[in-house]
Order: sequence, then structure tokens, then C-alpha cells
Amino acid sequence: MLGHLLVFTFHILTLTCLPVENTELCTDHGVESEIKYASVGEPLYVVCPLLDLLERNNFSVTWVRNDSQTLITSDRQARVHQDEQTLKFIPAELRDSGFYQCILRNSTYCIKKISQVEVNKHDDGLCYNYSTRFLFEKTMRPSDTIECPELSIYVNDRKTQAKWLKECQPLDLDSKRYIISDTKLTIQNLSKQDTGNYLCLVPFVYNGVTYNITRLIEYTIEDQPDDPEPVMIFPTNNIIEVELGASITRMCEVLHNEIIDLFWTYNGTSIKFYTDSEDDRVIMGDTGWETV
Repeated sequence: MLGHLLVFTFHILTLTCLPVENTELCTDHGVESEIKYASVGEPLYVVCPLLDLLERNNFSVTWVRNDSQTLITSDRQARVHQDEQTLKFIPAELRDSGFYQCILRNSTYCIKKISQVEVNKHDDGLCYNYSTRFLFEKTMRPSDTIECPELSIYVNDRKTQAKWLKECQPLDLDSKRYIISDTKLTIQNLSKQDTGNYLCLVPFVYNGVTYNITRLIEYTIEDQPDDPEPVMIFPTNNIIEVELGASITRMCEVLHNEIIDLFWTYNGTSIKFYTDSEDDRVIMGDTGWETV
């Protein structure tokens, strides 16, 4: 009983030392634009969106659930707790969806910013929620590598072996078209049939319990775009009549969507041969370019 009384008294003394007791007096930095997603039963870490300020100043960190103003515990055995600047859900549940304030305080200042958390169930009959997908679009190539994204805060992705599914079915690793290395999947002999939804599963151990972290990747393979031929605007094999001894200036004009090299020839020989000679009657200037 005495132990509980001492803990309670300590909290009262700590709060009374703070110059700002009402979080409404804090400088409000609004809501972080990036929503933090998780599937039910998976771990979720939310890093304080004011982390840059935290690293440069002597701030204490407090997390509060926005709708109830409930202070998040620092007890690491609790399912939802704060671990310094990180809010942890081990694991996340549907009821965790909502807004959470990260509040920084020191002896003279208070600042807060909100992070949004969204916890989803899997879509009916699927092993994922489609709204949480990452988009990868690639052009056709001999092979390509897909990496399981946003894992560094949870695991060392170079020392972790991921499992990969396509449309919720295990990949045929006997085909040798698929090579799995740590959290990366390499697909060889790519074809349009490799387009689809890939799910990576990464094991994560916390307090002796193993969870899965999943990431859904919508992988799209597009045909290599055709490189259009340049369109010659001028000259167009036309004959230009010039009086003997008169000067003439002509600009080579080509329409193309990329920068290309332009040069003149005379009787099949580069005009540079004449401009480099002692005869300075022929001068080739710089050619301008424009992309469309």
C-alpha cells in the first residue's frame, strides 16, 4: 500500500513542476499528413512526428489519445504503451483506430502534433486489406527486385527472412524464377503475368511472442514505351536557290520528345570537315533544342 502511495505522490510532484499543465496551451502543429496503417493482430509503431525537434532540444515526451485525453502508459508490458518517442501497439486492434497527440515539454515550452492510426481487418476472403497497399510500377525488363517496405523501425531487414505470397498463395520457389534474399524478392524472366498483389510477411518477436508484419505491394509491369522517331521540320529535301556570292543561313529544326544530336552533312560528309578547314566560308553554329 505504501508503495502505491509513493508512486502517486511522485506523479503529482512531476506535473506541478511543469509550466504548462493544460495541453491546449501548447503550440499546435496540427495533424501529421501520413496515416499509420496496421492490420488487426499485427504490431504497429508510431514515431512522434516532432522527432526532429526532440533530437535538438531537452524535451520530455508524452502521448495522449486525442478523443479521450487518456495518457498512454509507459508500462512496456501493456498492449498499448509509449516507449519514449515511439507509440507501440503490440498488437494493434480495431479499437485503436483514432488520433494520438505527441506532446513535447521542457521548462519553458510545450508543443504538440497529432498522428492518425487506422487499424483494418482483412478484406473478405483475402489475406490483406487492399486500402493499405504500396504501389510499384515498373517497365518490362529481364528481371526486377521488390523490397518489403517500411521495416527498419521494427527489424534489421538485412538479417530477417521474409515470406512472399502472390494473391495470397505461396510462390512456386521450385521454378527458380523467384529468389528471396532477406526481405527482397527477385523475379527473373519477367512477363506481364507477374503483375499482381504481392504480400511479404516478416516475423517480429516482442516480449517472447512472435508476430507477423505484413506489407501489400500492388506490382504492375508496363510495356516499354516506344521511342518515337524524330520528325524533320526543316530541311525536308527541298532545293533552295541562292545567288552566287550571297550569304545564306539555315537552321536545322527537328521535333522530338528527347534531346538528340543534330549535325549537317554535305555530299554525305559531315559539314564539320569544312568548318575545320582553312576555308571559313562555311560556319556551323550551335543548334538549339526544345523538348515537347
